[in-house]
Amino acid sequence: MWLNLDKVKKLIEQKTALIALIFISLYVIFFISISIWKYHNFGYNAIDLGIFNQVFYNTSVGDLFSMTIHPHSYLGDHFGLIILLLTPVYVLFRSPVTLLILQTIAIGFSAWPLYLIAKKIANNKIGLLMVVIFLLNPFVQNMNLFEFHLLPFAIFTLLFTFYFYLNNRFNMFLLFSLLSLLVREDISLVIIMFSFLALFDKKDGKWIITPALLGVGWLATVFWIVPLFNNYDSYKFVFYYSWLGGSIGEITKNFFLRPLQVLSHLFSVQNIFMSLALFLPFLLLPFLKPKYLLLSLLVFLQLLLGSFSGQLILKTHYSAPLLVSIFISTIYALTYLFKAKNGDKSNWQFRVKRYISKELALFSTIFIAVTIYGATTFGPIVPAIQAVSSYQHNYPEFGQLKTDYIDLVPENTSVTASYDLLPHLSSRNELYSLHYAFLGRKQYSNDLYTLPPTDFMLIDTKDFLTYQIQYPDNSFYQNAYSEGDNNIRSVMEKQGMNIYSVSDDLLLLSKNTENNIELYTKHSEKPNIDYELNAENKANRNLMAAPEIIFNGWEFLPTNPDQHPTFNIPFSIIPISLYWQTNNEIAENYQLLLHIRDDENNLVYEKYYPLGYGIFPSSEWGKDSYIQTNYWFFIPETLPSTKINTISFDLVQLKKHHHYLGLDGLLTATMKNVEYESVGETIQIPWPEKIIR
Repeated sequence: MWLNLDKVKKLIEQKTALIALIFISLYVIFFISISIWKYHNFGYNAIDLGIFNQVFYNTSVGDLFSMTIHPHSYLGDHFGLIILLLTPVYVLFRSPVTLLILQTIAIGFSAWPLYLIAKKIANNKIGLLMVVIFLLNPFVQNMNLFEFHLLPFAIFTLLFTFYFYLNNRFNMFLLFSLLSLLVREDISLVIIMFSFLALFDKKDGKWIITPALLGVGWLATVFWIVPLFNNYDSYKFVFYYSWLGGSIGEITKNFFLRPLQVLSHLFSVQNIFMSLALFLPFLLLPFLKPKYLLLSLLVFLQLLLGSFSGQLILKTHYSAPLLVSIFISTIYALTYLFKAKNGDKSNWQFRVKRYISKELALFSTIFIAVTIYGATTFGPIVPAIQAVSSYQHNYPEFGQLKTDYIDLVPENTSVTASYDLLPHLSSRNELYSLHYAFLGRKQYSNDLYTLPPTDFMLIDTKDFLTYQIQYPDNSFYQNAYSEGDNNIRSVMEKQGMNIYSVSDDLLLLSKNTENNIELYTKHSEKPNIDYELNAENKANRNLMAAPEIIFNGWEFLPTNPDQHPTFNIPFSIIPISLYWQTNNEIAENYQLLLHIRDDENNLVYEKYYPLGYGIFPSSEWGKDSYIQTNYWFFIPETLPSTKINTISFDLVQLKKHHHYLGLDGLLTATMKNVEYESVGETIQIPWPEKIIR
């Protein structure tokens, strides 16, 4: 019986496709799992997931594109009509988790049209190689784990747009071009460039004219419609290009009138390094076939001209349209290298191509190895595995405490919340972000922001530490920062917000509660203190906690379980009042460091708290004042089993260095390159014999 080579070839192709789908499925399962784990551990703190979930939630109940975190429709931010297509799936389970799953599926299965493109241009082996390279690419993985955005969905639609372009199927090309435009307005820049690609490929007139008309028409429509939804003078995100002008017209004009300034910005050191980092995982192969990089040329210029950091582009969703053209160019480059059959053998280029074509397996291994290296050094896989494996050592009870506090907020109420709490409270009609209430300014605007009436405020006071890093050196917000604590106190007073419960650094405020809990008190004269420092020996010198602050003493507070629910979580509660005296005006906002050492002076626990909860910071204390700050410190009972004799406190000052805000390995926004510098003497308090459990 003769072997049917066609059947064998078909069988191999089918298995290659099956292997590709298995790889895709494994990727999707892994990243769905990590995304859900990150969500339940409050790792989504850049407000985007909260915004999108509220938009989807309101759209699913008939209030299309509505949100309240920004005081306008989502269409005032971006023209993402694809939300309407995704909402029927979201309705099945209205939750941020649904959005994270949808995003992961869209990104993972973008590898399938990439496989089809590579198979069409080259063969199924290169197709499978590209699937592996795509799924292991650190930029793909980073955007998958950073919040939720619509832009990653464009990878899937744009790759299919190119696939049908490649197969000369104009109607399907047109359909996926339109689907791509629904994702976000800046995808128009990619669709426009299909016209130039068609011109180079000498396609019929409809291929040349239609994409340009679609892209330009869509962009013009968006620039006209979006300002109608946000009450800004023009497209909101011209802020990123404010160095060129304050409107689209000014930016366009100055782009041509200031060529030296534009070139200097385009070829800045930051842009050069970002570009190199973007192409290095691809071994610079796309430059062998640069024609297909045309597709993302306008997007690339858009990002280079904007005020975007390299980290922001490479670790978030902004790289999505760039990666489409880079992967396509890589496929053509590999095909160019692997198909060397005839040529001038004396030509070094031919000899290199011929060698590579014979060593497909070796070259593929090198390519995958470089990609894996990029994924393990710049991607989230290793940090994710480390985070999950060390989970029990990072005091997960604090996450459970947040969850229990969230459960105290009724569903059909309005709430203002901190960064990492927003997504978990976003399935409701009225949700506001604490940072806008703090700043008193709208996003990218000098317009005043007034917090609407809100039933609850759920505050993770660590946000006030973040604000101190985030805003004082920001030229746009630095003046607003100085008024931030005044704004929060004003909201509490005007809206009648009182403390319902306080636990460690979490505050729940409500309108419908009595004002029985005091976070701080400013005394007109020195109060009586149970444990007054130096009370028995007046000759002892003062304990200077800071150059302007004397520590007077402490006393332990009574705790009412109804006001301070413990939720049956393994914590020990230390309710304590700390008393301070100022001898001068204080310019700085000092913060509080609690640290616990064992009897051998080994550090077993420490945590930073905003002094005065950030609501009454030290810069507000004034000269010759007596300040009482009340804390209910939650100490995990899972501390190492050692003998503890004292609790220590230091007042510290935050010292910032370059790039002091960024993303950690799990793509969670975090303070980086920040030092806490002690500004005075350490305060030591005996470990209380009776602590609340």
